[in-house]
Amino acid sequence: MARIDPLKDELIQFPSTSEIFLKDGQVPEPGSLLGQHDLAQTYQSIAQDGKEAFYRGRIAQAIVATSKS
Repeated sequence: MARIDPLKDELIQFPSTSEIFLKDGQVPEPGSLLGQHDLAQTYQSIAQDGKEAFYRGRIAQAIVATSKS
């Protein structure tokens, strides 16, 4: 199993990755659960609405907004 502690300095530079992979700016203990709620919602939307969920609506808007920023 890969450890994330060697990547801490890189992960902390970006709020989105820091929020997902670090706990209060620190590397979590081995065996800690990692939750990616946005990713789970994306998968749920695609499961319910198919490819239209990806190419139109919330997911597509989020991709465009992130790309522009």
